[in-house]
Amino acid sequence: MAVSLQGAQLRTKEYLSAQTPWRILILTVIIFLFTILIYFGMLLGYRPYLKSKTRNLEQKLSTLSQSMDENQQKQIITFFSQMTNIQKLLSEHKAYSPIFGFIERNTLSRAAYSDLRFNIAEMEMRIEGMTQNYDDLIRELDLYKQAPEVKTVQLENSSAQEGGEIRFGVKLILDKQFFKQIPATVESAIPAESTSTPEQTQQ
Repeated sequence: MAVSLQGAQLRTKEYLSAQTPWRILILTVIIFLFTILIYFGMLLGYRPYLKSKTRNLEQKLSTLSQSMDENQQKQIITFFSQMTNIQKLLSEHKAYSPIFGFIERNTLSRAAYSDLRFNIAEMEMRIEGMTQNYDDLIRELDLYKQAPEVKTVQLENSSAQEGGEIRFGVKLILDKQFFKQIPATVESAIPAESTSTPEQTQQ
């Protein structure tokens, strides 16, 4: 009885061993057929869909291009060019608020500015303003000269006004490292070439 059971188990194992390669082969064939179906589905279905969408988009672009005259196209090109320049400026993280701090630290209480222009390419600042007298103007120029950020100071013009005040214009050349030791986040900025409103700051 025991011998017959062992024989039956042995035959079962042999049968399973013989069936295993066929099962693997069938599974491989099924996977292969499934892959082929997916490929032809993409080829016959999804690719035409993408081509159709592409043609529709090209037609819309062509229609849009024809609907705009040459001036409008130039305006759009100019706009995108300006956007690119703005992005470039923002990426450089040029913060201009230290200019106001510099002015505040180096301006007498008896001096007032009417115009301020800054050229970042030349690191050149031009200031026009008024002082109460020539003594105040000399003191103001000395403040500029003593500032570590200033490389050169040039008095371009000065003239006495009817009330005794002295109108002056001065050009400052700042050190090129002026912007490299400032916080990246600022609350205000001025463009590379701009004019400020009249203001009075204190030393």
